[in-house]
Amino acid sequence: MLTRKITYHYLLLLTVMLFSFVQGNAQAPWTLDFDGKIKNETTGDKLDGTTITIKRNGSTWKTLTVDKSGKFSFSLEPDAEYTIIFSKPGFVSKKIYVNTKNVPPEEATYGFDFPMQMNLFEEIEGLDVSILNQPIAKISFDPNSGYFDFDPSYTKSIKKQIEEMKKQLEELNRQYTNAIKSADAKFAQKSWQEAMELYQKAASIKTKEQYPKDKIAEIKKILDEQKQQQEAEKQKRDKYNAIIADADSKFSAKDYENAKAKYNEALGIFPDEKYPKDKIAEIEKLIAAQKQKEEQYKSLIAEADSKFSSKDYEGAKAKYTEALGIKPNEQYPKDKISEIEKLLSELAAEKQKEEQYKAIIAEADSKLSAKDYEGAKAKYTEALGIKPNEKYPKDKISEIEKLMSELAAEKQKEEQYKAIIAEADTKFSSKDYEGAKAKYTEALGIKPNEQYPKDKISEIEKLLSELAAEKQKEEQYKALIAEADSKLSAKDYEGAKSKYNAALSLKPNEQYPKDKIAEIEKLLAELAAKEASEKQKEEQYKALIAEADSKFSSKDYEG
Repeated sequence: MLTRKITYHYLLLLTVMLFSFVQGNAQAPWTLDFDGKIKNETTGDKLDGTTITIKRNGSTWKTLTVDKSGKFSFSLEPDAEYTIIFSKPGFVSKKIYVNTKNVPPEEATYGFDFPMQMNLFEEIEGLDVSILNQPIAKISFDPNSGYFDFDPSYTKSIKKQIEEMKKQLEELNRQYTNAIKSADAKFAQKSWQEAMELYQKAASIKTKEQYPKDKIAEIKKILDEQKQQQEAEKQKRDKYNAIIADADSKFSAKDYENAKAKYNEALGIFPDEKYPKDKIAEIEKLIAAQKQKEEQYKSLIAEADSKFSSKDYEGAKAKYTEALGIKPNEQYPKDKISEIEKLLSELAAEKQKEEQYKAIIAEADSKLSAKDYEGAKAKYTEALGIKPNEKYPKDKISEIEKLMSELAAEKQKEEQYKAIIAEADTKFSSKDYEGAKAKYTEALGIKPNEQYPKDKISEIEKLLSELAAEKQKEEQYKALIAEADSKLSAKDYEGAKSKYNAALSLKPNEQYPKDKIAEIEKLLAELAAKEASEKQKEEQYKALIAEADSKFSSKDYEG
């Protein structure tokens, strides 16, 4: 195809040269350049992120996105009809129609500038925007002014409908603003239900506004918390009443201490309640008379218990007897006196046995510390013969038996572990990574907490991963280079360039694909220059032929 095109253009060039005509450089076509800003119809804020879709003769031609500045610019080419659509999520789209046909060449020497501002407004439920299904303006060349301008008759026909829509928008915005203002006032007054209804009204006007939705959610949360507080208060009151009933029952049964405890528990729930305070005062008055006698008795019992705990049995017996003199009917001091008399009898016999047992245990402990496990075991067994129920010598015998068993097993395990590690190290040194990994894993099965085989396995896995990745990368690079070379040989320059670039992304420091890309870019530049030259010659030839045909038609045969 390229060879045929070049041959054809050469024939045209020869024909032109035979006619000996000269033609100047072709003038570049003009453009209609739009520059402007896009804003929110209601707030006047810039609308960055707006999409501008340009349709040329019914088909999408270009798509632009407005940047953070809110500004836009684009150029339209001559001899076409354009529909330009401005759209953004949450806003109503608008479009304009532009016709760049029928522009006299002498009027279009420098092209045209067309500054404009486009305002979009938010989508609002109930707002009739059907008028915006058609363009809001039509722009075409005005022969009278020699410039592009709005179609005045079209603008007049649509203006009234747009104004009506704006009035409706203003009314809806006013209703929304009033609803929000009233709702915020009610919210500040903590009139939650009224505030919620007003926020719901605002949300029904502007369904996509987040603020009323957030406030409705906040009010619901507040109402839920209030409900929970009321329920908690009721539960608290029910619990209080139950505790008071229990306290009153104990008070009636003259169980003053427990009654007092219950009244105090009730006060912990409602500290300002008078009733439990009064009952506690009444109880304290009732038990005041018993307090001195009770304190004296308790003091003697405490002293007796202390002496009993410290095994001063004779002193404890004397104090329990003194306490019985204050409260003769109390069973506790009687029981303790009986217990002491029995203990005193047993202690004499136990003392001799205990001394013998302690001596043997001390000897056993000494042998265990010296790791004389057989000697220690014999002594602990002897101590058990004296006190068969003692746990300590049993535990020590079990400990010794376990130690002796573990020592034998540990020795065997250590020997096995060292042998496997040695084999693994040998395989690793000879770069048999898979074999080494298997052996390090086997060693871990014997001693799972050893760090060395874990480190070696990690090192092997890293090495294997690096080797696999490098191999795959090299294969992929070679395949891309081969494919690129093939495409270059077939003169598929763009395809070849793409493949060389892909190869470079894998190995950025490789010189070969860089050289081939430079070679291709040079070839493409030469082809583009040749094609531009051929196009210029073609246009020159057609102009000369047209002039010759004109002279022939006017019978200017010499011309």
